[in-house]
Amino acid sequence: MKKYLILILFFALPFIGKSQSFFSQPVMTFIHRPTETISELSFTNESLTQIQSVIDARRVSNPNDIIRITLNNKLTIGTTPLKLSDKMLLFLNNTTIEASSSATATSLIAVENAHFVSIGSLNSGILDGKSKNIKGINVVNGGKIHVDNLSIRNCSSGGFNFSGTGMDVFADPGSITRCVVSNCSAFGIQFVNSYNFVCSDNTVQTCNSGIIVNANYSSVTNNKVTLCTTGISDASTYDAIAYNTISSCTTAIALTLSCTESLISHNSLKTNTLGMLINSNKARIYYNDCNNTNEISGNGTANHLYANKGITSAEANNAGCIYFNPPLIGNQHTDLVKLGKTRYDLTINGGPLNAVKQAVNDAHQIQPNAVVVVHLNGTFTTTGTSDSLLVEENECYLLNGIINGDGASQTVVYFGSNMTTSFSGGTIDGNGTNGTKSMVYITGGASVVLDSVTVLNGVFQGITKRNSFIPTYLRACFVDNCKSRAIWQLAADRMFAFENKSTNCLTDGIDLDAFTNASVVMKNTCTNNRRHGVFIEEGASRHIVVGNILNNNQTGVSFFNLEVDNKHSSRNLVAFNTCIENDRGIQVNAASETKSTTDNVLFNNRCERNTDVGIGGFYNGTKTNNNYTALNVIQNNLNGSFYVNADYDSNYVWNLLSLQQILPVELSSFAGTVTPKGVVLKWITLSELNNKMFEIERATDPRFYTKIGSQTGQVNSNLKKTYTFLDTNASPGINYYRLKQICTDGKFKYSTVFAVENNLHNQFEMKVTGMRNCSFQLQIKSPQPFNSVDLMIYDMSGKVIYKKECKSNNTLELNENIQLPHALVGAYILYGKTSFGDAVQKLILKK
Repeated sequence: MKKYLILILFFALPFIGKSQSFFSQPVMTFIHRPTETISELSFTNESLTQIQSVIDARRVSNPNDIIRITLNNKLTIGTTPLKLSDKMLLFLNNTTIEASSSATATSLIAVENAHFVSIGSLNSGILDGKSKNIKGINVVNGGKIHVDNLSIRNCSSGGFNFSGTGMDVFADPGSITRCVVSNCSAFGIQFVNSYNFVCSDNTVQTCNSGIIVNANYSSVTNNKVTLCTTGISDASTYDAIAYNTISSCTTAIALTLSCTESLISHNSLKTNTLGMLINSNKARIYYNDCNNTNEISGNGTANHLYANKGITSAEANNAGCIYFNPPLIGNQHTDLVKLGKTRYDLTINGGPLNAVKQAVNDAHQIQPNAVVVVHLNGTFTTTGTSDSLLVEENECYLLNGIINGDGASQTVVYFGSNMTTSFSGGTIDGNGTNGTKSMVYITGGASVVLDSVTVLNGVFQGITKRNSFIPTYLRACFVDNCKSRAIWQLAADRMFAFENKSTNCLTDGIDLDAFTNASVVMKNTCTNNRRHGVFIEEGASRHIVVGNILNNNQTGVSFFNLEVDNKHSSRNLVAFNTCIENDRGIQVNAASETKSTTDNVLFNNRCERNTDVGIGGFYNGTKTNNNYTALNVIQNNLNGSFYVNADYDSNYVWNLLSLQQILPVELSSFAGTVTPKGVVLKWITLSELNNKMFEIERATDPRFYTKIGSQTGQVNSNLKKTYTFLDTNASPGINYYRLKQICTDGKFKYSTVFAVENNLHNQFEMKVTGMRNCSFQLQIKSPQPFNSVDLMIYDMSGKVIYKKECKSNNTLELNENIQLPHALVGAYILYGKTSFGDAVQKLILKK
């Protein structure tokens, strides 16, 4: 058993692609604070009494330490559970904790009145109740507690039970991820009395209730539940249950009387006796895939039953449900759209857009009790400044073609009165003249399903929801090259955005703006936007932003409040998002104490390879307060994990670093400089543990590295050490370098890669000026006349992202305007080739 002071910086692990699960293995530079004391406790053959005594004594003697406990052998529980308290990490290393034959303990592991606790496994961790009346893990009055990657079985009183610190206690959640829970009679997973709880990527089977949810604004995603009496039982408010698979249960999902405003979306409910028992109030049941013996039962109030596959109008006649099943591009059924309404299909082939509405109005006159399904085929054109398609009640549009903007219309498609309607498919192209207000505009009492629509080249916003407090459902839309936001929600509630894509817009991919509330933004992709992937600003609150890809923007997710006084950007859950190669992965900031960013949860986001920091902000206690970041993947960012002056007294961090994740070298820098003698490489370590040596590797194609030398390590050292290496054989142009750090046991890790521009061999000069969003001026000066230059721009992985041939007319100088295909941000390689030689240099592109 040992104790030491630790400040860890990681070598980079190779990027291996996005996992199929929502959860990613946490990687970060520290557990709680940048400088922290970790007490290590490791047990092999000790009894529970001995283990508990050592743990309790260490907590008394070192009250501020993080205590990391590793169990390496079977542990038997009899009359009392293993008890954990504040700031503890427990790892089961190929270990089983099991109930004895005479066990009377109420649980195998107990956490009571505690915060900052993580329980996980190294290789394998099993909790076995041996079919006794015992819980696997019992958390009472706990917060900031996380359980990952365990097998919990045969616990008759329940597998995992979490009772939090309050339904309205913010930034104090729990989580359970990647666990397998089986044969637990009472329930598999239960979490109650909490806010922003996260339950994802678990497998639950053969339990009475698979997952019991009674925690406000929680996120339940990508779980697999089978062979249970009830798959998921929900008694929460404003939670999101999405992308789960529930099969072979008596009832797949049961929404109880106390369940209000829950979102049930994108779940697969198949081979169950009953798909959904709906006794809830205002549940939003949208786009689920159902195939069960019976689909719907219950007696709720004002529940939306929208666009679900497999639920026909004959099966949906249920008390308390508003049935709306519009035909969509991905589900062009012929069933009724609304109960009590007939259906009338109308086909219109091309022409001026302003002629469409008259034809639809005529159809309403012919069929006054019908939902008119309008099939728009071909090309439709706007012709005037007020020429937009007003979609109204009892209308559903399917666009198989394009609406072309011509005439500076404020909007192209407009939803503006009390209605339940849909628009699906096709392309709406503003052509740089339409959409001076927004290309698609939703306001008032419009309950809209917008599905699989492509929106291009708007003058202002792409899709706007404003001053609307009725749920809106956006799915699989693509917004590109709009001159402001792709998707904008302002002073509105309950926007549900799934699987949309926004690119190349001049502000944000998705903007949750002033006074917006209680939206769910899941599995969207926002890339190459000039400002933020997702912007949560000006008092926006209670949003659930989960599982989005937010790369190559200024910021992946940005929190801010500049203008809204005494209403903070607060109580938002931001989880499982991928934020790679932005300026900053996530930014948490605000203007002042009365315009603050507070009470938000940042859980298991991936912030990697950003050109500044992984998470910026946390500036001080007046601007940001009580924001909690937990179990994130933050590595390989140019300036480190967090903003250098982040305030960890007002905001909180908790991570999950197992012994396997602690790398043996604290590397503070690695860089190279071109000199007349060659490329001088320099790296500095602050400490070394079992470090045998460094091997230096070089590549001109970053897919193929060659060893060019080595340096002996210090083995074990807590002193600063500087290493240098001279590469006298660097190739002309760009050379890529990395370190292979080899431990005394033969294990190894690679450092981050950096590129050195060896321009001493350049045959001519290239100068870049006038940098703008998508263009720059290039001046070429040559010592001898040339007729042409082949230009190429590479990204840092060696991929060609731009090429052009520039003609010069046998001169010594050439000035060329380079217009890029879209906005590029970050470091690139500019390469020029002539008949007599080459030139290469690094190119830094900025917004």
